[in-house]
Amino acid sequence: MPQRSDGTKVPQKEAIKAWADVARPYLIEVAKAGTTVTYKALANYVRERSGIDTRQLIYQWIGEVLGEVSDEAERRGEPHLVSLCVSIEDSVGAGYLWAPPDATQDERDDLAQQHRAECYARYATESDLAQT
Repeated sequence: MPQRSDGTKVPQKEAIKAWADVARPYLIEVAKAGTTVTYKALANYVRERSGIDTRQLIYQWIGEVLGEVSDEAERRGEPHLVSLCVSIEDSVGAGYLWAPPDATQDERDDLAQQHRAECYARYATESDLAQT
């Protein structure tokens, strides 16, 4: 079970929500930078910033965090921020939410790249564009 630095236990659902609340603005910053972030780096960031840690393996909970981020982005009319989160091989996971279940890895990655371009376009600032 996740816990705060003082040892207080945190219910899994509450931890997922707290991590997602930290992940969304971080992914917007990633979009502004025109880059991507690995699942591991995102997981480390949200655990550190939220003050809630877990001994669970990343793959056991990061998908739920990204699902929450995705739901919030959809409610706000934002592009697919979770497309910015990749493996160390620079690929999205097999559970990428907008790809058909039978999509190949190349098809998932192509779709995610299109979604990344939408994120970059939405969050790039004029000063960022002047530097490119």
